[in-house]
Amino acid sequence: MRLDELDVFRIEVSTSTRQRHLRAVTTVLAQRQPHRSFRRLPLILAATLVLIPLAAWASESSIPGDVLHPIKRFLEPAWALFDDEVRARHRVDELEMMIELQAPPTLIDQQLVDAEAAVGDNPLLLERLAELKEDLAREPISDEMRPTTTTTTTAATTVTTTARAPAPESTTAPLRTAETTTTTAATRGSTRP
Repeated sequence: MRLDELDVFRIEVSTSTRQRHLRAVTTVLAQRQPHRSFRRLPLILAATLVLIPLAAWASESSIPGDVLHPIKRFLEPAWALFDDEVRARHRVDELEMMIELQAPPTLIDQQLVDAEAAVGDNPLLLERLAELKEDLAREPISDEMRPTTTTTTTAATTVTTTARAPAPESTTAPLRTAETTTTTAATRGSTRP
């Protein structure tokens, strides 16, 4: 015996009852609000379409150690589809900016190695890289340009300042303070490179 042959399991519903139930279900489904995330979707898409190109544009002038530099490195393969020399130009531009900003010698040396590896046989970039090497050879970063830490102590506070002072012959070099911290302590003052 088959299940559909049993009258026990059959429920008879009048046509009016069936139509009333279908209207109620249709009304509830029509009144139902779309999920909240779907209402925010256009806003999220618009923000994404604005923020991604903005981050890409802002990262173009970043150097190693900057917050946006990983974005620049991440986007280089995409830019390389249109310009084969983008990676090499970025490394040489970064080296030039690091020299201008008087970055620590170890970072400049590492960037020089990266730039030499990226340049390959491009004559224009090789020439620029040779000029930057000559600039480095002529004006090595002196001990005066290396960061120094000064600690000054009074009875109640200690102020630690890390600064990079311009070389005496360079009056246009920027004076940058990298870090200043104040702590409560007592006793001595010292200066260390």
